[in-house]
Amino acid sequence: MYFPKREEKTFTLPKYKEKSIDNENIVIEEDKTEQENLKAEYKVEIDKKLKPALENITISQINRFYSILESRKFSLDSNYIKSVIDKQIEKRIVDEEKSEDFEKEKKFYKLFKENFLTENFFNDRKKCFILMNLIKSYVKYYLGNQKIKEKREKRKEA
Repeated sequence: MYFPKREEKTFTLPKYKEKSIDNENIVIEEDKTEQENLKAEYKVEIDKKLKPALENITISQINRFYSILESRKFSLDSNYIKSVIDKQIEKRIVDEEKSEDFEKEKKFYKLFKENFLTENFFNDRKKCFILMNLIKSYVKYYLGNQKIKEKREKRKEA
């Protein structure tokens, strides 16, 4: 069988493409440093304000809060989280007489609303996204930490 000889074709990127790729890498690196700076700033804020509030409420209440953050309805553009937090505060005002836990949970939701759901919160999507991811991570870490403490206490009792 006869096969004709064909020229070998090579493909190279044009010069302008290479420059744009370099510019994109620079932009991505700048974004990474900006994100790291924002994370460092927010970690301090979360440690100061969120940690003491989480220590005062029960694990089931923390789970409820985490499920709000993980909800499919939650979007950075919507006011879904604001409305849910407001509803939780209203429920706690009604149930306040029933238990001291409700009072602690109401304080937690008020603190979260005052410190993290400010008007500036939804204006910058990057900052909002970074902050919400840090809060989710911190709440998840705190839940795991509490469960480990409970298991250790049970082992000591046994």
